[in-house]
Amino acid sequence: MPGLSRRWAGALFGTNTGNIYCELAGEDVELKVRLRVMDQLFGLVLYEGYGSFDGSNFRFTAKPIQADPNVKTAPIRASGELNSKGSIAGDWESELGTGGTFLLHPHDSATVGETANELTETLHTENRPLGAIRLFRSDFHELVAAIRKDFKVGQLFITFSDRKSLRTMPLEQFLEASKNLATIDYLRLNVQEKETTNLNRIAVVELNSKGGSAILVQGGQESWVRGEADFLKSVVDRGLTRTITSIKKFGLNVNGLLLLVGIAALPELTFGRRLGFLAILFVIMAVIMQLHKAFVSNAKIFMNEERPRSLQVYSEQAISVVIATVAGTLAAAAYGALSGKLSLALGALAGFFTPNP
Repeated sequence: MPGLSRRWAGALFGTNTGNIYCELAGEDVELKVRLRVMDQLFGLVLYEGYGSFDGSNFRFTAKPIQADPNVKTAPIRASGELNSKGSIAGDWESELGTGGTFLLHPHDSATVGETANELTETLHTENRPLGAIRLFRSDFHELVAAIRKDFKVGQLFITFSDRKSLRTMPLEQFLEASKNLATIDYLRLNVQEKETTNLNRIAVVELNSKGGSAILVQGGQESWVRGEADFLKSVVDRGLTRTITSIKKFGLNVNGLLLLVGIAALPELTFGRRLGFLAILFVIMAVIMQLHKAFVSNAKIFMNEERPRSLQVYSEQAISVVIATVAGTLAAAAYGALSGKLSLALGALAGFFTPNP
């Protein structure tokens, strides 16, 4: 087979996404094809068939001979062009109606040696933490469009919470399933596609009501990775709830404020009472964290076509403010009791409401 390698490896995109390993045997006009596909969702499927190569175009058809019994498979056919870099890029489709694109790179010993210098490519990673996020269905569509700007080939997968379990499916299937979901407490958007022979571009947006939310971007070009991470964060931040973000975890931190109040007040207390005041502060801090975990979501996605009522959207902000206010009041009361000033303040207040004789 002059000009065509016998072993190829690459990736599959479209309705199915995964890795490919292809072995060829025979003459160019009648090639025996053995194909291994590792699908990201459905696992390994082994195909065998026949194809041909005319010097520039590679075509083949193959039938599945091995797969998980619970996975539905069908014969496939594909066609691709050999490009100037020695790779084959083209389209594939199956009798089930699925289809997409593929990219194969030669992996014979000679070609592997020729591309050994590419293995030194660097993978750059950027993380962007997120605050408390509230997104509506229209915001979700904007986020998907933003991801699609730089990921036109890779398939976008959505992982989401549904009745206390997590489900993962392609975007198109999720859009249909989400019509029956009023709100989602966990949402993860994950997409990747080939950037070079050895590197994949990856973008992940994770929104978690009970944990940290963040954006992760990986790729071979550092400037692109940073720019993409900042761009996606700017899109998600349109749904930022600044009140909860400030009070709960970021910026104006209630725990930090309590510690500052404690430090400022300590000189007026005896050593023993200082320790008691610090112990009270730590208890209040622990209670604050538990109350926020129980009653205030770090992320919530409203998937109804209509925007929910204001009470449903902003009730958690009010709860967060109430928690912070009560915590500050308890800390002040604890200090007043330990310093002996609380009884004086209460006495003055009682005297204000007592009528003069």
